[in-house]
Amino acid sequence: MATEIMPWLAKMPRVRAVRLLRGREFEDNASRFYQTIEQDYDSLDDIRNALASEVRTALRAKLSEIMPLFEGQLSHINHEIAAAPLER
Repeated sequence: MATEIMPWLAKMPRVRAVRLLRGREFEDNASRFYQTIEQDYDSLDDIRNALASEVRTALRAKLSEIMPLFEGQLSHINHEIAAAPLER
């Protein structure tokens, strides 16, 4: 994912940041997500633009090549920021 997918995600139109997160420790009964990819956009319209882009079409083709290497499923969730990070 880091070498094959992240470079494509960085090319998405209007993306501000892309991060690959991997689960390190899990509390009892926590869902076992192996990894999460976060992308930051300024607006829902920017997300929709990225999802409709030629870059995403190419990315989906790349994902179809590498997904057989993984178990499990790929899910998409669009979040909105409900609270800003605490300042220290």
